[in-house]
Amino acid sequence: GGAAGDRLGGGRDVGYGDDALGDAGLDGICGDEKNGDDGPTPDQEWVCDVWFVDRSAGGNADGLSWEDAFTTIQAALLAAADGDRLFVAAGHYAPAAANDTVAVIEDVEVYGGFAGGEMTVESRAGLTDETVLSGDFLGDDMLDPDNVSDNAAPVVSLRGVARLDGFTVAGGNGSWWGAGIWADGCDGCVISGVLVRNTTPTGPGGPVPKDAPQTQVLITDAKVL
Repeated sequence: GGAAGDRLGGGRDVGYGDDALGDAGLDGICGDEKNGDDGPTPDQEWVCDVWFVDRSAGGNADGLSWEDAFTTIQAALLAAADGDRLFVAAGHYAPAAANDTVAVIEDVEVYGGFAGGEMTVESRAGLTDETVLSGDFLGDDMLDPDNVSDNAAPVVSLRGVARLDGFTVAGGNGSWWGAGIWADGCDGCVISGVLVRNTTPTGPGGPVPKDAPQTQVLITDAKVL
């Protein structure tokens, strides 16, 4: 995650009753661990730990609501602090440049599969197949499956205490590392509800997490095609 100074305008401090999330969304979005079980008093602020990402959003792009969601995962990760969560709407998310990793997730939880509008993980639409982290920078793999020189290697990298949940990971082009997901020094990472497909490993790394023996990764309900 980013340091506190990386937050956009101190963006995570959402005023009490602020319309950015709506009154119905404050409970469960702004974590009880930070606000206390009863939340803040009216003269205090909620400290909110969720950032919204939707590549089709057309608002202020400050990440504070679905309407004003970031349009890239990279921007949301820059704003996030350790322990924050990202809610990502269905869409196709690619690298910012050829051979770049789509996301380096460190000490942040990233949840996909949202339609946009849901305010909790439990209420998300489950659009895992439609929430795609793709390493295909040029978007030309469908025309020529062997044209992967521009693709990410890996698509996603996990570090520290990170979670990747509810995504399809595709279009990775690995050499000796995992083409799809690379677990880089994890200390309790979780990969859940993830489909890895159409990755191209050219060495022993394969399309799934691979790292030194000290890495700790829990994988649940995941598939590799």
